[in-house]
Order: sequence, then structure tokens, then C-alpha cells
Amino acid sequence: MNSYLKNVIRIFFFILPVIIIFLQILKKDHHFTYTLDDPYIHIELAKNIYYGTYGINLSEMSAPSSSILWPFLLVPFGGTDFIQYIPLILNSIFLVISGFLLLKIFKFNNLAKDLFFSMLFLYAFNIYGLVFNGLEHSLQILLVILICYYLLNIQLITAYKKSLIIFFTALVLLPLVRYEGLAISIPVLVYLYFNHFKKPALISVTFLFLIIFIFSLFLYLNNLGYLPSSIIAKTINTNESIIDNFKNNMKVYGWFFSLVFIVAMATWKNNKAIVLVLISTTLLHFLLGKYGWFSRYEIYYLVFASILMIYQLYQRCPNIWYLPIFLITAFPSLSSSTNQTAKASSNIYNQQFRMSEIAKTLNAPIAVNDLGLVALRSDQYILDLWGLGSIEALHYRKDPNDVTWIKKLMQKNNVHYVAVYDDWFPTRPDNWLKAGELKLKQRKITPAYDTVTFYATDKAHLSKLKQTLQLYQAQNPSNNYEIIMK
Repeated sequence: MNSYLKNVIRIFFFILPVIIIFLQILKKDHHFTYTLDDPYIHIELAKNIYYGTYGINLSEMSAPSSSILWPFLLVPFGGTDFIQYIPLILNSIFLVISGFLLLKIFKFNNLAKDLFFSMLFLYAFNIYGLVFNGLEHSLQILLVILICYYLLNIQLITAYKKSLIIFFTALVLLPLVRYEGLAISIPVLVYLYFNHFKKPALISVTFLFLIIFIFSLFLYLNNLGYLPSSIIAKTINTNESIIDNFKNNMKVYGWFFSLVFIVAMATWKNNKAIVLVLISTTLLHFLLGKYGWFSRYEIYYLVFASILMIYQLYQRCPNIWYLPIFLITAFPSLSSSTNQTAKASSNIYNQQFRMSEIAKTLNAPIAVNDLGLVALRSDQYILDLWGLGSIEALHYRKDPNDVTWIKKLMQKNNVHYVAVYDDWFPTRPDNWLKAGELKLKQRKITPAYDTVTFYATDKAHLSKLKQTLQLYQAQNPSNNYEIIMK
């Protein structure tokens, strides 16, 4: 069998699980929806960048995206509704390239073993599931695997200028895709600086921090702080220290932390530099990184560390094509997320999508705490009470006992409708009048809560809201959700 045919077969099998999951999603609701509401924030942001504003609303600036680069990749499609499918297409491409890179690192010279290893590796780390969250994580994983490939084949960047450019470009891009990529890029660049690559390492570090500085300056000059609101929002009203964060990570991945150090000690004599990179990245992630939120925050690190450790075993035993079976056992929550992708998508469709249709029918500004699909489809001003799309709300929310700001911001922006999780706002403005609830009737996977409550600010708007809710349920019956009127 020639190499061209082998590659065609590999592409087919890499993309096959994506097709199967996609069909499962369509089967549930006859509609494609991502597994999280977050990608729709990036899509709306990209559309507004296309039209000249960095923010969720065309009328004001905001920084709702935790990725510097990702929204700009979507901008060329900002003038068309097809932009909603671009993350799925891009992530599918990134997945296939990631599969091929794995086979360049671990070569079994057997088509069946190649496919078995790579496909189970992608499954074990929820990399198939990441395709459907519609966010930047698939690109993040691709860059991580690419960095591993060149790190483990350092002679390539010595021999080929093209490889050197690709390697250092990946190291610069990784933190621009997601900030936590610094936990990998900085240790690797330090390693390269002390291993005969001083000039490209210095240029890369300078270029990387220059871009981050320019982006932070852009935010600051627009009164948005120094970091995206999505990052700041995670630290508001928490007193968690770095040590507390380390302890939380250890509760879930303490066994992996121990394994890294055992492998590090066992392989120290073979390659001290790579071991130091592994240890540095591990410490940075456990001190500053997060885990969870449908198995996506920690995957960049787990993939990086696992490849470096598996490679040590691969050098001693080149026929370990069956190893991903143990990875699935080691990380059951990750593969479980892939298994639940279709259900998670259905959750978002039956909560956030239906919220967006109700908001669109109201055809008026609305306040929310999850703004993705509602912002994308309502074509109205969205007041984000959680703060990702409103820097004012983000600052006010620092005092959890004060809700007077909510009333003021709603009056300021002529907002008379609200759709929020009650648990996020246990104290609510006195002029909020409850109209009803939209409740999931399926097991909750990715939404924060299974019930969204609708409010209006006066009797006239309450009457319209109740009519809209009743009419929507009558016209869109389903066993997957229900609207409970007050």
C-alpha cells in the first residue's frame, strides 16, 4: 500500500468519530449546537470586530474572550451566518493534523497499530470532544503536540530552517491562543536559550510579550483593564491563593503530579534539560492552572506531559501501540466528556438556544448571565450581569451584597427583561417581577444550572414576557424542556 493511500485512510479514520458525534447531535434535536455557550461569545465578538467594534455590543467595547488570537481567526467570516460553523471546521482540521503529528512522534510502521494508538490517544484526552466545544482548545492541543514533536526531535530545527521557524512560531502562538500556554512556552524557550538557540529564543520571547503587552495596552486604553474580562471574572469574590489552587489541582490530579516526578527521577540522567522542562511546566500548571469545565482546562498540560513521558517508554519499547488503553483508564472523566458530547450539545440547544429565540421574539434589550447564543441571535443590546460583556457590571459585581447597580445599569441601557440563573443572583433588585422559568427535562451536562428564570421590570413588560413565553412553548413543544409560568 503506497503512502498516499495510507494517509487517505488515516484522514478518514481520524475524522470518522467527528462525523459520528456530529450525526448523534443532529439526531437528538435536528439542529447543530456546540456543547458550550462560550463559543457563541467568540463568534459574536468576531462578527463585531468585522464591523469595527471589539465587544459583544456594537455600541460599546468589552473583552469577553479569554483568547487573544481565536476571535481574529473567525473575523474573515464575520459578514456571514456561516461563521457559526467555522469553529467546527477549523477544529476538525486541527484534530486531523494532531493525529498525524502523533504518528510522527510515535512511529509503529503499521497502519492498524498507527490508527489504534492515535485514535485512542485522541479519545483518551477528550480531543474529539474538544472539536465540538467550538473554542480554541483544538488549536491549543495541535500547537502542544507540534511543540512536543520538535522538542523530541531537536535535530530537525538544527538541520532545517523551515522547522526552526515552525517550532518557534508555535511557541509564540500557544499563549496567544490561551494564556496558560505560557506554562509550556516559557520553560521550552528557556531550554532552547541555553541549548544553542539564544537568538531565536530571545526574538520569540520578545515578540510574544510584545504582542501580549500591545493587547493589554489596547484593553487598558479602552478602560477594560489589563486582562480579558473572562479571566478577571473567574477571580472575583474568591480569596483563593496560589497554594489553594495547587491543593485543588492535587485533589484531582495528585497521582499524575507524583507520576511526573517519579518519571523525572528515573530519566534524569538521560536528558536533564527535557526533565527540567517537564517539571517546570508541571509546577506552573499546578500552581496557576485550572481543571474541569467539561474537561478542557487541563488537557493542554496533560497531553504535553503525557507525550514527554510516553516517549521515554517508547524509546525503550517501540511497540507500545496499545498504551492508550491505559490512558482511558487513567483519565476516565476526559473520555467520558467525549461520550457525553451529544447530550451536552442538546443541553445548550434546549436552554441557551431557546433563550435566544425568546429574546429574539421580545426584540428588546435583555440582561443575562450567559450571553453567547442570546447575544448572537437576538440582534439587541445585551447587558451581561456576570461581566464578560460589560466592564461596568464586572466592577460592580465585586460587592456580592450590593445589587443596586443592576437596577442602575438596566435603567441606563433601557433594559426591561432579564434571563438569569437565580442561584447566581440570590439577592435581586426589588423591581424584578418573575414571569416564569425555562427548565431542562434532561440530565444537565454543561449548563451551570438546569433552570433559567425570566423577569421583567414592570407590569407592562411582564405581560409581554409572559405572552412570549407561553406562545413559544405552544409553538415549540418538546420533551427536553418546559416553561413553567409563575
